[in-house]
Amino acid sequence: MLEMMNESKFDLKSAHLITSLFFICHLFFTSESSPRHSYVYIPLFDKVCLIEKYIPQEYPTASRIPIFIYNSLESCIAACSSYSTREPLCNAFMYSNITKACHLHFYVLNLKTGMCPVETGQSHFYLLHGCFDRNNTLLNADVNKKNETDDKIIFLPALHKFCLIRRRLVSESWFAKPISHMTTSNLKKCLSRCVVKGAAACNSVIFSLKEKSCTLVAHQSIFSTLSITVQSSAYFFEIDHCKTNTVRKEKLIFSNYEDTLRFETSFVSLHEFHERCQVLTFTSAYAENLKVHSLALQTNSLNGCLTACRNKANDTLSCSGVLFSKQEEVCYKLVEGTSHDQIVTEDDQTIVLLQRCVKDREEERRGNSMFYHYHLYELEEMCVFESYNSNHISGFAIYDNILKAISLYQCILKCASEQISKGCAAVHKSQEGCLFFRRNSAARIFRKLGSSYFAELLFCESKFARNTLDFGAVD
Repeated sequence: MLEMMNESKFDLKSAHLITSLFFICHLFFTSESSPRHSYVYIPLFDKVCLIEKYIPQEYPTASRIPIFIYNSLESCIAACSSYSTREPLCNAFMYSNITKACHLHFYVLNLKTGMCPVETGQSHFYLLHGCFDRNNTLLNADVNKKNETDDKIIFLPALHKFCLIRRRLVSESWFAKPISHMTTSNLKKCLSRCVVKGAAACNSVIFSLKEKSCTLVAHQSIFSTLSITVQSSAYFFEIDHCKTNTVRKEKLIFSNYEDTLRFETSFVSLHEFHERCQVLTFTSAYAENLKVHSLALQTNSLNGCLTACRNKANDTLSCSGVLFSKQEEVCYKLVEGTSHDQIVTEDDQTIVLLQRCVKDREEERRGNSMFYHYHLYELEEMCVFESYNSNHISGFAIYDNILKAISLYQCILKCASEQISKGCAAVHKSQEGCLFFRRNSAARIFRKLGSSYFAELLFCESKFARNTLDFGAVD
């Protein structure tokens, strides 16, 4: 037993050494223009981490760490980094922008010949190559000779002061000195904490609304520029000066840019209405001109939440979208508000707006009554397929096939894993094998045999788990 333990420690240290060497090679030889590699600033640690979007050679089930959290990409990276403080216990993760689900992994590269890469469904698989602080020379920080800023006058009610604030990119703060860190979702509170310390001690903050992170910093007159592009939800706010005297109203611009409004466009199938809907999923934590109207229902399904929004029965106000939390299993109805209305989401909440819906082959699908729920262990997702009774099916075109497929599950798994990357929308299983389809309104009618199985992929969602990671508990 002792010999096995020593051998295990040796393997772990060897893996750590290989990972470290691999990280250094990436720093020197990875092109910043590569779409696979990204440098992400983590406000919680005040570090930059190098991640790589990776397509594994097999479904990463063996490497999965039994920890599942909800938050953001930055928090997912922080969780993986924190989990490996003493030993390299996490060097990869899967993250979904849609449900904010984060799975941690310890992944060993297994490059065997003849193996085909696999997709990971609605989640992206990333390798974490390492994190480094602002003093690391590999960042190659230089003096920024440009002076382009976004100036705003912000009122700080706690101090009864008006302050001129300059918003800069977080990469311009590399010559600054961090003083302290606090947790808050209020930019004005963050700025006020800095102002009360005095300009000599604190004259800037690094703030992220999404991460609820506020770092007080002191800087000289020199701003930095980095040789790499750094992604971040945080901004560097320079406090120019503050006054207690009255500022004319027409010059006063309140803090309306705490987070850039960002969203992703996608399509969802609402099978109860035989509709396809275009939706906007907010990737920021801030949305304007919307207000929470009521609790629509308790559910851990985003598709069910959107279906409740789409249902117009007994509605007095039109539903614009939903505020959804998979972790809390709640779905709130959002309605159009005024310019004074705004929503700031919690860590596990997502804002999804319904843009427009169109009927999707309503008559053809009217006889479909069987819906199958598949729990896919390899993807940690639950996918719903609609089985077709009709032998003549429109709207789909074949893009791939598996000859002599052994099981229906094998076909279902492939389609679900390629839903995002290759647009798989339906699967056909017969004795000869499996066919995979994309949506194509101009495609010819597909004729299926009576003994075969044709199913449309309606949606996939991350399976729910209540596990959370406490950063404070990880040494």
